[in-house]
Amino acid sequence: MNKGTQRTRFPYDENAAFSGEQIHRGRPVKFQLEGYTIEGYEGDTVLSALLGTGFNSVGDIREAPLALTPSFCPHIVSKDKNKAALLLPMARTPARNGMKLSLYRSPDFTENEIGKPKLNFIHSFLGKVKRSLDFSSERELTMPGPWLGQKAAKELHYDLVIIGGGVAGLGAAQQAIEHGLRVALIEKSSLLGGNARFFGASEGEQRPADFIPQLVFEISNSELVEVFTNTEAISIGNKHIKAHSISIQNGAISSENIEFTAPRFILATGTLERLPIFSGNRLPGVIGAREAFHLAARYGIWQGETAIICTSSSPATQVALFSADIGIKVKKIVDSRNAPKSRFFEFAKAYGISLATGTQVHSASLDKDGQLSVQFCLTNTPEQLSGDPIQVDRLIVCGGWQPDLRLWHGAGGKTHWDAASENLQASGNVEGVALAGSCFGTQGMSDCWNGGINALNSLLNAETMTFSVSAISSEHESRDGKLPISNSQENNANCYLDSGHSLTQPAPKPAKGFWKTIFSRRRNTPIDYSQTKGETTLIDVVAKVLLNEIPAQFAGKFAQERCGIVADLQHTSRVKDIYGQFSSGEKGKAPRYLRGRFGNREAVVRLKLAGDTMVEVGNLIFPDHTNSTPLAAIGSIIEVDGADPNSAYAVVNASISKARSVLIVRHGTGSTNATIQQE
Repeated sequence: MNKGTQRTRFPYDENAAFSGEQIHRGRPVKFQLEGYTIEGYEGDTVLSALLGTGFNSVGDIREAPLALTPSFCPHIVSKDKNKAALLLPMARTPARNGMKLSLYRSPDFTENEIGKPKLNFIHSFLGKVKRSLDFSSERELTMPGPWLGQKAAKELHYDLVIIGGGVAGLGAAQQAIEHGLRVALIEKSSLLGGNARFFGASEGEQRPADFIPQLVFEISNSELVEVFTNTEAISIGNKHIKAHSISIQNGAISSENIEFTAPRFILATGTLERLPIFSGNRLPGVIGAREAFHLAARYGIWQGETAIICTSSSPATQVALFSADIGIKVKKIVDSRNAPKSRFFEFAKAYGISLATGTQVHSASLDKDGQLSVQFCLTNTPEQLSGDPIQVDRLIVCGGWQPDLRLWHGAGGKTHWDAASENLQASGNVEGVALAGSCFGTQGMSDCWNGGINALNSLLNAETMTFSVSAISSEHESRDGKLPISNSQENNANCYLDSGHSLTQPAPKPAKGFWKTIFSRRRNTPIDYSQTKGETTLIDVVAKVLLNEIPAQFAGKFAQERCGIVADLQHTSRVKDIYGQFSSGEKGKAPRYLRGRFGNREAVVRLKLAGDTMVEVGNLIFPDHTNSTPLAAIGSIIEVDGADPNSAYAVVNASISKARSVLIVRHGTGSTNATIQQE
């Protein structure tokens, strides 16, 4: 392997936090991916086994390699003899002996399109480790899960469905047992407990390593609670949630969609990690602090021998401590806050780790040996460089936290921009749905647990308890800082707004000139959609507000339109809750946020969809198949007729649509033809 990146896993140490508690090192597994032999251990996922084998890049996207991480990895295809091909998520699929896998590269997937083995004989002959999955098309990497549009294999009924198996979700389940409710607890990862171990315990609290097993033991031994791990909620509607589940049945991987129905839902979905904005922020070797923590703690994964931690949030400092504890040379902890205070800093000093405050990453680049060259700058003056570049194997970054409100949006919930925390927060109420834990803005392990209990009590109209929300003492612990932004908007090379599949970059800096200056000051300037290709995430919206690409007062509505996990529209329509436009007599009006989006001449029309096709609010409409980029769209679905799932209302550019007998509606799994109906 390349210099400086020999290590891919920590050795086992029962006294270390980073030793891979989920894998069984005495039970090796071996499988094939695109003809390559991948070795791992029982307990690995396909992704963790790939990382442990030495892969660190998905390929060259926009002329630069992009890191392979839990947030950004392609889908895979499993095809065994005499068995149907399965489309699977790489990060949630357990590694199994003898699997034959291919990378999912085509949106029009058929069994005949499974990739053929592509052995790299030069790498094999020279004894080098293959490091890239060789993707070159961003279209293949930004596709939503191919399973999203598949029908549910079964429908399960409960009194309560809890999404999120962290401390808040466990607290809600614990309280549900007291009320005698039948509960489904859905958790995306393979373990319950969420992120409590990463954030740690406050003074006076039990250690997460002690507290979480107590909760899990009580819930696992109750006949009232059924736990679904490796299961991701993908849509939410009126009294139902559809989820995609991966499991092992009769020794083989099983993939299915499940529809959960219940009169009550608790969303305990936690937070998303914000990505600091600088050139090179998604190169191989760059990873978010929380992802680095879980890869090391669960699978022992750690690439390289040297590291730098750059953060605006104190918990990320734990990654430095735990990695140093097991032999990694942590060259520096860089904190964008001025004179921050944290109990973790005192521990870092004991390890001899230097701390630079009021400093952030200016840029990162890869050298010929695969090491990162990291340049720093001062937080208050990002254009002013600080010191010489530092070479390092791994750059761990953390820009703070955004409540994960995607399901809340999908249920019809509203959000607003909070200037103090610089993120989106939930507002209002949704009947039958309650928020709990850090996605509700709660901090602290005990507070999240109490918040889960209160969330259930509120749904049952029972008395909620009063508890003291743990305040952060500024004397001992500084609050999270602002999102570090070092991008000048003049050089967007390998600079992204989020670490996930959206691949959204900062908008180019507006051209200078007299007329540009005059017209840029006009009020009610339309929001720029030009950089929004494919999925738009909550983190994208947060970054766009801080980059002045979206006005803060519009951020909540913009996120509701573009960032929800949209309801299954044959059950319900969320457009009424968001826009408030479709009361009696208003069918001819476009929602406020789409007015002017598709030109000056717009109309609301009723579409007839070809075949048995389901579309969702927000699906874009195109005049033909030649161009599918958002800028080429001439309309958008705004409501589906509840009485006729093959009919939908849309706002369209009247001039273009009038000249077309057939329009194209693109959705999560492809496209469908549509014609305008006269009413």
